[in-house]
Amino acid sequence: MEIKRARILFTNIFYIRLKGTGILIDSGNHVSEKSFLKKIKDFGKIDYLILTHTHFDHAGNAVYLKRYGTKVVVHTLEKEWLKKGETPKPPGIDGIGKLAIRFSGLKSFKFPKTEPDIIVEESKKIHDLLVLHTPGHTPGSLSVIYDNIAFCGDLIMNLTFRPISHIPIFAHDLNMVRESVNKLREMGVKIFFPAHGRPVTIDNLRI
Repeated sequence: MEIKRARILFTNIFYIRLKGTGILIDSGNHVSEKSFLKKIKDFGKIDYLILTHTHFDHAGNAVYLKRYGTKVVVHTLEKEWLKKGETPKPPGIDGIGKLAIRFSGLKSFKFPKTEPDIIVEESKKIHDLLVLHTPGHTPGSLSVIYDNIAFCGDLIMNLTFRPISHIPIFAHDLNMVRESVNKLREMGVKIFFPAHGRPVTIDNLRI
């Protein structure tokens, strides 16, 4: 498996190439099409875009990829948000999250609306990748698993200004976050690749 990473503003996106199939995990904050294509120019063909969830900093550029024939994958609980191009604001978990939500001035998160192609419920295999429902950060959050690696979106966050915990600063349900992390742990995941921050090993994970 070949893994490449790009950063769209403050969000990591990951490109995986498996047996000739190109898979992108998340699309980052909405930027111009020219800027987005420049960021992913070294990735190669993208057959699938798997959205770990539909917040604006993950689904923001999905609309561009649809023009090139990429199939967009999303959980069933968030398909309507993707079609609408708008998601509700999640609750802040700690002081940082609560302040960010309070001062954002937004009633919801908006991005260009996009039609999904593949809907996930509990799990789905896309080639050799397992796309698994791991709710908590949002109701329809997904993680993408290969071997002992999980690309987990915002299920965890590894923020340099908040080193004492990997709990996301926003979450729909914090208990579900912990349950989803434990589910991945029990499946044998050893390394988490979050959308914000560097990878975290299971031994260093603080939840």
